[in-house]
Amino acid sequence: MDAMTAYGGNDLMNVVMAIAYATRRDVFQGSGASRGVAYAFDVADVPVVRLVAHETDHNLVIDLKRVRIEVRGGVINVARTLALQATGTLALREGRLSLTGLRVTTGAKGVFDRVVVGLIDSRIVPRIVEALAAVPIPQLTHVFGRDLAAALGTVEVIDGPALRAGASIVGRPDVVAADPPSPADVDALNGEGGDSARLIALASAGALNVLMQALVPPIAHAFDRRGGASRFGAGIRGVIRATTPALDVCEGRGTAATTVSFTDLQGGIRLPVKGWTWVRLPSPVTEVAIAHTLSASGDRGLITLTHVERIDVSLSLPRVLAPVERIVRGLLNGTLSRFRGQIDEAVSGRAFTLFELPATVPGTGMAADVSFASEGLSYREGSVRAAVRVRLRDEGVS
Repeated sequence: MDAMTAYGGNDLMNVVMAIAYATRRDVFQGSGASRGVAYAFDVADVPVVRLVAHETDHNLVIDLKRVRIEVRGGVINVARTLALQATGTLALREGRLSLTGLRVTTGAKGVFDRVVVGLIDSRIVPRIVEALAAVPIPQLTHVFGRDLAAALGTVEVIDGPALRAGASIVGRPDVVAADPPSPADVDALNGEGGDSARLIALASAGALNVLMQALVPPIAHAFDRRGGASRFGAGIRGVIRATTPALDVCEGRGTAATTVSFTDLQGGIRLPVKGWTWVRLPSPVTEVAIAHTLSASGDRGLITLTHVERIDVSLSLPRVLAPVERIVRGLLNGTLSRFRGQIDEAVSGRAFTLFELPATVPGTGMAADVSFASEGLSYREGSVRAAVRVRLRDEGVS
């Protein structure tokens, strides 16, 4: 299952194209000669990228609205501006999101004679294809924290349009899938234009729990506490355990908790002359809430555990312990208080990196300002959502 998903729209693809065009302007123009005929071409404007859903042979279109072409030699003296179009398919290839099957159509037939058409098709079009194929494709899942070990597994263009990249956690294909973005999030991926784009990433609560399991071990504490007056004594002993904290997200609300349980729980009473008598007690199990925060700070999107709430357990005592019930319960409460302190020490302030933003357009060498959008991190149905903004920067490719 895709425990992590990331989405980009036309805006992101066009920010990438704008950087490629500005930093590698030379590959979008050129000249040469063939059989005594000289030619030159210039892609005069930044190509415009459009994602396309539901087409069988492509999911991406690139419009080259003004390509200036000159062909001169002998009786041929042609200078024209053409509108060309390229199509291709964004797909998974060797573990990366790649553009395959790139084709350029010229529409030149009927405009030029066959010599010129042949030269455009054989000399100019291949160079334009080469220039477009060299434009890096953003690796959307590269915004997830490295500890999550995301392995890209699915790529598709969905209605919106939006490019969707899905990843699973290496070795854990069973982790529940991330929820889809809201329609408003998908709409926001297109239409801003200019020098800015948005990217939406979602990680299921299960993905975070895998991370917690790897970084926070369960806790166990053996105890034997005794007290009482000179004639009567009371005691309680056993092992108390707390599981690794787990996050549960439901209907856009997140709660973190640990399960506290007992094994070999016994209560004791000390009577004059007779000494200690121990009886097995029922082992209560309770969920203990752990307060937490979501935050987007610098280049990291974090969930941070802050403190453990009070541990409350309901324990039924047998009649034999009735004379010392108050003492037993006091000893139990002291044990719970101490154990809460142990849990607190283990988890308080622990921060888990769900999202980690690169200094470039994700998965490329293209310098850009990549930051969390104003809303940062939030819950979305059963997942944690991050809104990321990518802005053009003058430096281009790093």
